[in-house]
Formats: sequence, structure tokens, C-alpha cells
Amino acid sequence: MAMEHFEDRRSPIFLSKVLSIHKNCRIRARENPFQMQPLPLHSQKVTVWCGFTAAFIVGPFFFEEIDPSGPVTCTVNGTHYESLLRNQLIPALQQRGCVDSTIFMQDGAPPHIATSVKQLLNMHFGNDRIIGRHFPTAWPPRSTDLNSYDFWLWGYLKGVYGGPIANLAELKNRIMQHIHNITTETFRSVVEHAAFRFQLIGQNGAQHIEHFLSKSKPTSFNDGFINFCFFYGFWPRDN
Repeated sequence: MAMEHFEDRRSPIFLSKVLSIHKNCRIRARENPFQMQPLPLHSQKVTVWCGFTAAFIVGPFFFEEIDPSGPVTCTVNGTHYESLLRNQLIPALQQRGCVDSTIFMQDGAPPHIATSVKQLLNMHFGNDRIIGRHFPTAWPPRSTDLNSYDFWLWGYLKGVYGGPIANLAELKNRIMQHIHNITTETFRSVVEHAAFRFQLIGQNGAQHIEHFLSKSKPTSFNDGFINFCFFYGFWPRDN
């Protein structure tokens, strides 16, 4: 059985070479410089969504809107999320004939519980194959031991910061290159390790399992046993 495991995660990664001040800061000097340094409230970023199974990858896709200057990263809301599911994810699963064997999982972020999103998910997966807020089977919060992106993918994608990034277009190209360079063997290994963690959780009464991971190895599972999808923010590094 394929499991479509969707998680909502945003992680601020500040890369600008300025002093980050969260409270009053005093800098001693002989003279008052009477200077100001205007800074943007937020760094430039892209928000990317991607999914994979042991057999194939879907994406990456970027949440963007088009203005006169070109693509601009947009806030992920219910409309944007529903559009991505309808126009990207579901057609990709239909093309591979695995919609009917997919269990879709997402957390309770506001875009995930928009009425249009819930209606679309119900249409394609039904209540019995959806795990999430406002559905009969609730999403298990704080379950980072089980999520492939937490124990593997985020660290891997930080490789995009291997050198200076000039602009958002270069950042997007690096993300796409890193994702498309992942081999099927790597995906399968990650999938099997995720399923192994599910087993350990069940065997140990839903307690912490990290200390068990080095003592045993995962067994093989069918291709497509587990998929997951995500969206995540990346910020370009200053030159």
C-alpha cells in the first residue's frame, strides 16, 4: 500500500550578514554616529513543494504568483494549496495509477483545512484514507521520528548552500538539481527506514525510538510503501 504523507513545515533560515537584534542593544562608542541602517523585514525566499516514493518523484513545485517583474514567492493559503493538489499532485498520482492505494496525511495548518481542500481530498481519497485535522483519523502531532523529511531530506537539501547564491532563480535551479540528483536507490533506502521507524514505534508503545535505530536494520518493503510530500522555505545566501 502506498502512503501519501504530507507535512507542513516552514523553517526560518536567516543568512544575511547583519546583526540580529531581538531586544535593546547597546554599542559603546566615543561619539554618537547618528546613523541608520534600513533593512527589509524579511529575506528573499522561495517556498518549494515536492513528494517522492520509493519508485518516483513528484515536483519540485514553487508557490509563486506572477507580477510585472516576474515570479514572486507567495504566501501559501488554501487557494494556492488546493490548486497545487488539483493541478500537480493528483494528476501525477492518477498517471501512475496509485490514487486508490494512497493514504494522504497532512497536519492542521490553516491551508490544509480550507473547505475547498477538504472537499478535493474527500473526492479523491475519501475519509478512510486521509489522516489530518478535521478528518476522522487525526494527524499525530510532534511525530518527527516518523517523518522522512525531518530525519533525512532537510539536511540533504541544505546542500544548496554550498556556495554564494546570486538570486532566487539560481536558488530554484539548485533546489531542482539537488532533488533530481537523488537516486532511486536512495529514495528506496529512506522509504524502508521510515517504515522501519513505524514498526519500532508500534513495538515500543509509541515511545522514543532513536536509541533503537543503531541496534537493528530495516527490512525490505514493496515499492511505493510510503510517499510523502512537503512544502518548505529556502532563503538565498548572501554573496
